[in-house]
Amino acid sequence: MLPSLCLPAAGFVTFRFNYRGVGRSESASPKVSLYDFWDALDKGNDYGEIVQDGFAAARYAQGLAGVKKVFMAGYSFGARVMEEIAAGTETEGAVAISSPLRFHDFSKLANLSAKKLLIWGEKDFTASGSAIEAFVKVVRPPKEVAIIKNQDHFFRGHERDLSKLIEDILRK
Repeated sequence: MLPSLCLPAAGFVTFRFNYRGVGRSESASPKVSLYDFWDALDKGNDYGEIVQDGFAAARYAQGLAGVKKVFMAGYSFGARVMEEIAAGTETEGAVAISSPLRFHDFSKLANLSAKKLLIWGEKDFTASGSAIEAFVKVVRPPKEVAIIKNQDHFFRGHERDLSKLIEDILRK
C-alpha cells in the first residue's frame, strides 16, 4: 500500500498486510500454487476468502491504541477488496488508487457514504479516461478525484508524491 511511505511521519498510524500466500504470509492452501489459487479466484469471481482477510486486518487496525478515525486505502485489486471492507465497516473514508475499472465493478465504492479519494494515472491501462469519467459521475459525494498527469497504473518513482497528495487530502 503506497501511502505508508510518508503518512507515519505526518502523524498517521498506518497498517498494511498481504493477502494469503503473498509475500511472507501463509499460503491459503499449501498444495496449490499461488498462481493456481489466484487464477481460481479470478475465474470464479469469488474473492470471499480475500475479503475475509481484509476484514480481519481492518478489525486489527481499528483495535490499535490511539486510533480515532479509520481511512482505508487500496491499490489496484486492493481497491476492489477495500471497497468491500469499507462498505461493511465504519470508516471515515476510502482511498482508491488505480482502481481497475476495466476488470471489476466498483459500485460499492461508488455508493459508499464516507469520504472518497479516487486516484488514477493519466495513462492507466486498467481504466480509460472515458471509463473514469463515467464512473466518477455515479460516485456518491463526498468525493475527490485526482488524475495524475504522465503517470500510468504504477506511479513508479512518484510514490512519495502520491503519498503527499493523499496526506494533504486526508488532513482536510
